[in-house]
Amino acid sequence: MNIEKLLDVAIDTVANAAASLMPGAMGAIIAQAWEKGLTLTERLIAIGAGCIISYYATALVLWAFRIDPFVSQSFGFIFGLVAYKAAPDFQRNAIAIVVDLPTVLKDWISKRKGTDA
Repeated sequence: MNIEKLLDVAIDTVANAAASLMPGAMGAIIAQAWEKGLTLTERLIAIGAGCIISYYATALVLWAFRIDPFVSQSFGFIFGLVAYKAAPDFQRNAIAIVVDLPTVLKDWISKRKGTDA
């Protein structure tokens, strides 16, 4: 593969990734446009959540309903809007799970040792 072909493939890959992530990012950006007092970090996390959730949820909608990829961009936008509002709850729940994980593992290991002994 020559360098021109490799460069074309790289440009196409970046363009496709940007095109698939943009609807969710735009949805998250628009959802937080009226929010006051958000830090830059909170805004970037919301945009990231919008991108990630819309990417996978849109793929699920495409697979399940066999809709046109162009129409699926509207779903990506909506998922980005919803993901922005869901991000704080998700973050809080994920942190709670991670904090409780050592205790859960310790209890599980002690139960395993108790049943195997």
